[in-house]
Amino acid sequence: MAQFKEFTTAAEEKVEGGPGDITFTIDGRELTARPPKDGQVAMMMARMGRHSTNNDKVAGMIDFFVELFDEADEQYVVDRLLDGDDDFGITQVTDIMTWLMEEWSKRPTK
Repeated sequence: MAQFKEFTTAAEEKVEGGPGDITFTIDGRELTARPPKDGQVAMMMARMGRHSTNNDKVAGMIDFFVELFDEADEQYVVDRLLDGDDDFGITQVTDIMTWLMEEWSKRPTK
């Protein structure tokens, strides 16, 4: 008979402006990105794998990106991405994501 095991996670206090937060601007609007948790990185990697379609990869990157922000900043980014008249798009998201990862890892790619 299988044994029963319960897994729990410790509650972490949510603190605004936590360690690793990075503030930057997009067209004059200030946004703050929170560093991703391991689970978020794992989900993005799974969605970006070679078995994924290009659409899945783009969706995975966008999902990962918008989850780095609080609700107001997330809505700002989503609204801009959905606005057909706005030039803000996947190229800018990719540039921002690359820069954020370089900053968090302290390993610039250039």
